[in-house]
Amino acid sequence: MTLVDHYGPIILFVSLMLETQGLSFPCDRALILTAAVAGTRHRADEYLASRHRGVAGCCSGRNIAYFIGRRFGRQVLLTYGARVGITESWFARVEAVIARYGSLLVIAARFIVLLRQLNGLVAGSVGMRWLTFFLSNAVGPRSG
Repeated sequence: MTLVDHYGPIILFVSLMLETQGLSFPCDRALILTAAVAGTRHRADEYLASRHRGVAGCCSGRNIAYFIGRRFGRQVLLTYGARVGITESWFARVEAVIARYGSLLVIAARFIVLLRQLNGLVAGSVGMRWLTFFLSNAVGPRSG
C-alpha cells in the first residue's frame, strides 16, 4: 500500500473541509490528483469513493464555518472589520441583501473562488437560517 493509498483519502477530506472554512488549501489539485490516480488504475469505485469523501469534506467544512460565523462572526467583523471598510451600515446592507437573495447567493458563491471559501462564515455571521444554508449548499455544486 502506497502513501497515497493510505493517507490520500484522509488528506482529501481534511483539506476540503479546511478550505471551505476559509483557509487556503490546494483542494483543486487534490481533487484532480485523486481522480487521476483512480483513472490510471481504471477503478471507478476509487473515483466514486474519492468523490464521496470530497463531498463529505466540503459539506462538513461549510457547516462548521456556518456555526463559527453564527457564534463569532458578527462580533469579530464589527470589531475588526473597520480596518477594511466593514461598518455597521455596510453590515446592515449585506444582511438585507442576504435576507432577500440568501439561497441564490449561497449557490452562486460556490462558483467564485474567494466567496466559495467564505460562504459559510458570511451566512452564519449575518444570521441566515441554518436549514436555508444547508439546503442551498445541497443544491449547489458538490465539490470545491
